[in-house]
Order: sequence, then C-alpha cells, then structure tokens
Amino acid sequence: MAGSRQARPPMARGFRPWLAASTASVFGDSVTFFAIGWAAAGFGADAAGLVLTVEGIPLAVLVLAGGVLADRIGIRRTMAACDAAMVLVMAAFAVGAIGGADLWMLVAVGALSGTLQALRRPAEGVFPRLFGAEDLDRRMALVGSAHQIARTAGPAAGGFLIGHGGLPVTAGLDAATFALVLSALLVMRPPHEPAPEPARGSVWRSLIDGASAARRTPGVAPVLVAISGLAASVLPLVMLALPLAGRERGWTAAETGLDSAVGWPGDWWMT
Repeated sequence: MAGSRQARPPMARGFRPWLAASTASVFGDSVTFFAIGWAAAGFGADAAGLVLTVEGIPLAVLVLAGGVLADRIGIRRTMAACDAAMVLVMAAFAVGAIGGADLWMLVAVGALSGTLQALRRPAEGVFPRLFGAEDLDRRMALVGSAHQIARTAGPAAGGFLIGHGGLPVTAGLDAATFALVLSALLVMRPPHEPAPEPARGSVWRSLIDGASAARRTPGVAPVLVAISGLAASVLPLVMLALPLAGRERGWTAAETGLDSAVGWPGDWWMT
C-alpha cells in the first residue's frame, strides 16, 4: 500500500543544480564533437583521423594524471580549473573560426579538449559521491541517464547549428555551457567534500606510484592497455565513419547529425 512505502530521501542540496549544469555541458560537448568531426571530414579521411586521434590519445594516457591532480588540489577544484580552461579554449575557437577553421586549428582544439577532459574525468566520476552515500545509486543513475540524453541530442543540434552559423556558433554554445557548470561548481559546497591530500613527493613520484599500484592489481593493467588502444585507434575510426559517409553521399550537416542521433538510443539501451 502507498501508506506503507518509505518515502525516498530528498536529493542532497546542490546536486540537482550541478546535474542540470553538467548535462548542459555534456550537450555542448556533444554538439562541438560532431561539429569538429564534420569540419575535419571536409579535409579528407586522413586529416579527420588526425584530429580525432589527437583528442583520443590524451583521454587514454592522462587519466592517471587527472587522479593525481584531484588528490592534490581537490575534486571540485580540479573540475572547476578544467572547466575554466575549456571556457577559454572554446571562446578562442569561436572567435578564431569566424573566418573559417584551418586544419591546424581543429587539431589544436582536439588536443587541448582531450587533455582537459582526461584531467577532469577522474574527479567527475567520483563527484556524485560527495553528496553522501545515501541514495548514491539513484544519483549515479540520474547522472548516467541525463548525460546520455544530452549525448543523443548533441549531434542533431550540432548538424543544425553548423548550417546556421557554423563552428563559431557551436563553439560559442560549448563555451557558454562550460561557463554554466563552472558557475555551479564555484557556488556549491558538497557536504562530504574531502580536503585535498597533503602532497607527498613530486607529481612524477605520485604518477609512478599510481602506475605501480595499477600494475600490481590483477586485471587492471590489461584493461588500461586495452582502453588506451581503443581510444587511440578504434574510436576515432568509428566516430569518423558517419561524417565521412555523409559528405561522400552529399548529405547536409543537419541530415548527418540527425542520422548520428538516431543511432544513439540503441547504444543507450545497451548501456
């Protein structure tokens, strides 16, 4: 009976505003990722592969450094610093792309974006835990679902915006969403936010210790190697397939983005 059911505790204060802001940022990221892939495909398959590879390699090799950074300066501060840097990167890209984006510009944005995402990812993964252990599974499910919806909508929106303003508009939108989540991080104080750990030795020593711990833990090293290889080689090819195919078939960016978005629900259901 309804009267016998236990009411779920309310979400910790600050979590929902962060969830809304972070979802907007993921949407902006997805818009920009499609837009850069579409623009890179215009330079040919090899050039486009280079752009996405230089973004994927940092995601594969710098995650450990992101964990060290979060330990040293704090989880929320790490996320805020990376988001602030991304505001600057995307704002500069929006201005620089007004007259058209050269290949070197796409490569630079891909490398910077991949590096900052890699440094941010470990902190972002544990951030929902800072709001307490109660109802953590519900919070994690909300984050996963909201972010997946944002990734689903991003390519279609990116294709539309490419046709109505181009890269300056998509990059400007991304900069605005990063500014939004940065603002949320600066004003909130998660109730279970730990203090940064005292620095023990150099950053290099921390990286070596982390790598040694991963190597000693059964199964971790092979998984890291597999993920690194996947991020550096396979994923760029997968993400390039649709933009290249769309250009080859004479599709517009909007049509290609819509086709990309249609494929996401199946991936969402599988995950």
